[in-house]
Amino acid sequence: MNSVDETKGSIYPAVLVFIAVLVLLVGLNLWTLTTVPECCDQIDNVGFPIRFFESGGIAGNTRFFPMALILDAAISLIAAGIAAFVTTRISRPNEDSASATS
Repeated sequence: MNSVDETKGSIYPAVLVFIAVLVLLVGLNLWTLTTVPECCDQIDNVGFPIRFFESGGIAGNTRFFPMALILDAAISLIAAGIAAFVTTRISRPNEDSASATS
């Protein structure tokens, strides 16, 4: 009980996991930008897990889905937040049992 870090744990692993998950999901979105479909229409889709931009095809269509981009960003933030929360729970599993016995 000398410091706050002993009783509550450090926030740094959670922050690192939050940033790592965000970087991973942004990286996957950028990777979908560079992939070239094997189809004859050559329609390029951008977005993971939700497609928010589409271009190409025989007619050369270009479509942007702003709500899908917002939803894609929200999913990324929620996934990163859940991963950070799980990290804090895993890094200090005995906190609940220690507070229950004292």
